[in-house]
Amino acid sequence: MYKTVLVATDGTENSLTAIRDAVALAASLGASLVGVHVAPPLRFYAASPADAALGLEEDYERSCREAAEQYLEQVQVAAEAADVPCTLRFRFGEEIADGILGVAAEDACDVLVMASRGRGNLASLLLGSETRKVLSHARLPVLVVR
Repeated sequence: MYKTVLVATDGTENSLTAIRDAVALAASLGASLVGVHVAPPLRFYAASPADAALGLEEDYERSCREAAEQYLEQVQVAAEAADVPCTLRFRFGEEIADGILGVAAEDACDVLVMASRGRGNLASLLLGSETRKVLSHARLPVLVVR
């Protein structure tokens, strides 16, 4: 049925539930797992060129990569414990939903597993949740975990 399961993680407790369910699904089907974390672009407005030169972008990318390593390690550990083959992917500087769906297409994933709520912020309230964005644009089945 499904040969490649994609699980999106942002390091939250809800993501841990999604990881657990994705690993269980992959194990039950004899499928492989792809874990993905997407870090959105840094949005700030510099008052002057000197403000832009403060190194904020480099610091932001470094902290995103460090966080992604931790989040994706959770996927790796869970997959190894269940003897599920696993690939880890990190996307930086993309809109979250676009990055998730991009990895799904590139890795020929058959089903996507993600939490219903991740790291909420004012932008999520104004623009809609990442889960909703994925659901509205996905061309593959999406399992939303609560």
